[in-house]
Amino acid sequence: MKALKAILCALAMLGGAAHAGSLDACSEQFTYGVPSITKANTTDVCHTAYALKHDDEAKIPVWVSYTLTSEHAQGCFARTNKFRPDPLLQPGSRAELTDYRNSGYDKGHIANDADMSWSEVTERESFLLSNMTPQIHALNAGIWKTLEVDVRVWAFQTNHKFKSYVGPIYDQKDKTIGANSVVVPHAFYKMVTDTDTKQTLAFVFPHVETSTGKLSDYQVTPRYVETATGITFNIPDDKMKINAIWGSNLKAFMNSKSAGCSIN
Repeated sequence: MKALKAILCALAMLGGAAHAGSLDACSEQFTYGVPSITKANTTDVCHTAYALKHDDEAKIPVWVSYTLTSEHAQGCFARTNKFRPDPLLQPGSRAELTDYRNSGYDKGHIANDADMSWSEVTERESFLLSNMTPQIHALNAGIWKTLEVDVRVWAFQTNHKFKSYVGPIYDQKDKTIGANSVVVPHAFYKMVTDTDTKQTLAFVFPHVETSTGKLSDYQVTPRYVETATGITFNIPDDKMKINAIWGSNLKAFMNSKSAGCSIN
C-alpha cells in the first residue's frame, strides 16, 4: 500500500494542474462543460483534483467542480489541517488565515478533504482557502458532512464516477469577517451526478445552527439551485426532476477503506 501511495502521489505531481485565469488544464473536471455565470471580478483557478471560480470581492468560491471515483473515495492520506492562502490568487483578492481567526466560523471545505485524500498533493491542495468559506460548525460537522460521506459511499458501491458542483449561496446582504471582508454565505448547494446513469441529486442547506434531519429535507431540483445562485450548470438530467436519493451501505464502505488503508 505504501508503494501504491507513492505512485499515486508521483502521478499527481506529474499530471497536476495549478493555474489561475484559465481552466484549460482542468478539462477533466468538466464532463458536461464549465458552469456559466455573469459576475465581475472573478478568477478561474485550476488545481490537481478540482477547479473553481473564485469571487475576488467576496473572497470565496462561486463554484467548485470535481469528479470522484471509487478508488479516490477510499483514499488513505491522513488529514493535515494545513490551511493556507491560495498562492494562485493575489493578496487583497483572497482570504487570509487572519480573516478566520477568532471569527467563530469554521474554515469550511467546499471540495472536501476526504474526497481529495488519494494523494499527498491533492490532500494538501484541498486546504487552500480558495476552497473554503466561513461555515457554522454545526452544519460543517453535521448534515453537510453526511452528504459528503454518502457521495463517497455511492462512488464505492457503484464503481461509477460522480460529478459534483458545490458552492455557497450569498449576496450583498450577507455579513463578512476579517480585514479582507470574507463573505459568510446564507446557504450552500451541492449537485451530484452519477455519470453512468446520468441521474442528478441536488441539495440546498440553509446556513444555520439547526441544520439537522435527513438529506431528503434539503433536496431540491437542479433548477432551484440555478435560480438561487444565478449559475447555469450543464448536467445530463432533467433540471426540474427530483430523483430518489440513492441508498448507501456505509459499513461496507468503511470496511473496504479500512482494509485497503491498512495494507503495508
